[in-house]
Amino acid sequence: MQARPSRVLELSPRPFATRVTVNPSFVIVGAGIAGLSAAWELARTVDPTQIFILEASDRTGGVLQSLPREGFLLEEGADSFLTAKPAATQLARELGLGDQLSGSRDQQRKTFIYQAGRMWDLPEGWRMVAPARVSPILGTGLLPWSERLATAARMTGLFPTPPPASEEESVATLVRRHCGEASLRRIAAPLLSGVYGGDPESLSATWTVPRLAQAAQESRLWKLLRQPVAAGSDSTFTTLGDGMGSLAAALTSALLAKGVNLELGCPVQEVVPQPQGGFRLKLPTGGGYSAESLVVALPAPRAASLFAASVPTVAHALRQIRYGSSVTVNLAFRPAPQLPQGFGFLVPATRENRALRLRACTFAHRKFDHRAPEGDALLRVFYGGMLDPEVLRLPDIEIVNLAREELRQTCGIGATPNFTTVHRWREALAQYEVGHGARLQVIATALAPFPRLRLAGNAYQGIGVPDCIENGARAARELLAG
Repeated sequence: MQARPSRVLELSPRPFATRVTVNPSFVIVGAGIAGLSAAWELARTVDPTQIFILEASDRTGGVLQSLPREGFLLEEGADSFLTAKPAATQLARELGLGDQLSGSRDQQRKTFIYQAGRMWDLPEGWRMVAPARVSPILGTGLLPWSERLATAARMTGLFPTPPPASEEESVATLVRRHCGEASLRRIAAPLLSGVYGGDPESLSATWTVPRLAQAAQESRLWKLLRQPVAAGSDSTFTTLGDGMGSLAAALTSALLAKGVNLELGCPVQEVVPQPQGGFRLKLPTGGGYSAESLVVALPAPRAASLFAASVPTVAHALRQIRYGSSVTVNLAFRPAPQLPQGFGFLVPATRENRALRLRACTFAHRKFDHRAPEGDALLRVFYGGMLDPEVLRLPDIEIVNLAREELRQTCGIGATPNFTTVHRWREALAQYEVGHGARLQVIATALAPFPRLRLAGNAYQGIGVPDCIENGARAARELLAG
């Protein structure tokens, strides 16, 4: 399938050094998809010229960044969203991008696990932390016989599943109770790492896989897993034909057309609540803004820095939410090398794989249309996460060489890529660790004295693109309702 030209909007930053103090009704700090969505929701009701978006970088969209190059379409960050969550699809249609929506090629969907020197099929029906079907578990050589038999016995009711030891358990504890150690290390952990980049020993099952965690607490996990998947789209994932960056670009363009103010290259240094109400936003140059209402749509550590001096209780609460970092490497091959027939593979951090730092590889040209010219291949390789933050310190050339060597080891790819890109995402992966609900309650209590302030982003209630769209819009609705 031929790649298609991208229509990603290019924006040039406006200098903020000459800005004088202004007094808009609404200020949004951060122009990622959550911040842009908050502005979009506000602009339905209030005068758009009274909305200001302040972004420290020279572009909007946050982790939505698409790059067309030599007929390939590279995603430097998020490449898609879950079709089952409607917020992103709805927003795309509102922006006139309905014809751009493109589902994953699920007829070719197959994921491999690289373990002990070979590729294994991910057992059919595996639902993130546990299996839904007995026969694929009994038939997989990825797990030892003792664990396969024990899991099958629990699934069929022959053996009882041990009860949870606490009301909130980690993902690791949940998987061990139901499936065992090998299932955790070889299947559940790499699947979770592909989404959160986190450590299952720390991640909260309640917040990471809420429906499954609730069912597990009520001793009905196997019953829930056996239920058929609800009918809907034929595609598990959805993207846009011009790349995920086009969603942010179209939203930015629509906001500017309405009259919303956007300042790029405009970092906010401090937020100071005012005694009479509202907020003073200080800029590094000494200028600033005074806003009646404020949405801070930044990663929690960066949001914390804005309140460190003025509201230390809020800053301290936000710092309790940890973040992981990651590296995305795109490798374009012309022509395509020989690859396993599927979407890609995961590499569990097991003893047998200890020599590998690679955590996952997606065959992007197989997963979606229009990612590479016919006969060529585009691979996305992922490094980092909570278990390997040091990889971000490596120079680009070392990361590329590492990716090429590890693709040679895992897939036998000896060809030289036509080109590569490396992108580091620092503090991009929010960790919903055990106690996340309690941390959110502390944050809510700390923010209670500031009813005209809302937080948005992936730190709170969902890390996917649709979650961020929804929580950005929710923050706006709450301000409007207040």
